[in-house]
This record gives sequence, structure tokens and C-alpha cells, in this order.
Amino acid sequence: MCQFHIERIVRRYLTLNPRLKAVRALKGLVQTLTVASQSDFEAECRKWKDVWHETLWRRSLLKSGKTQFTHKRLRSAMPSIDFCLP
Repeated sequence: MCQFHIERIVRRYLTLNPRLKAVRALKGLVQTLTVASQSDFEAECRKWKDVWHETLWRRSLLKSGKTQFTHKRLRSAMPSIDFCLP
């Protein structure tokens, strides 16, 4: 998949003016996709996942007693990048 479409897919999940630092960092990372080499971009993605691991896996307790991931759209954006990279 071309870099433009990867960027658009991620942008669909993230807002244009994100409040979370993790989302801002991911948005900045995706914007470097067109200028970075594949190996550099993959390294930066791995580093981003390590830094924001707790935010990605944070869960919220619902009234029913079940839990769900707090930042669903952020969690949806990251696998779409992983899927499109190779």
C-alpha cells in the first residue's frame, strides 16, 4: 500500500488536533513516513510502542462490570500501520 493511503488510514482514526501526547507522537511519526526509510520508520514505530505501551493497554471499567480499552481509536491506528508496512 502506498504511503499516502497509510497516512490517510491512520488519520481516519486520529483527530486533527489530538489532546493525548501518545496520539500527537503517533501523528508526528506517520507524517515522517514519506521522508524516512523503511528500516528507520519501523524502528521508530517499535520505539513508540515501547514508550506508550501503558497507554495502549489501559482499560476502563464499565458500569456493567466489564472492561474495555480506553483509547480504542489509538489502538486501531497502530495495527493498521503494522499491517501496511511490509
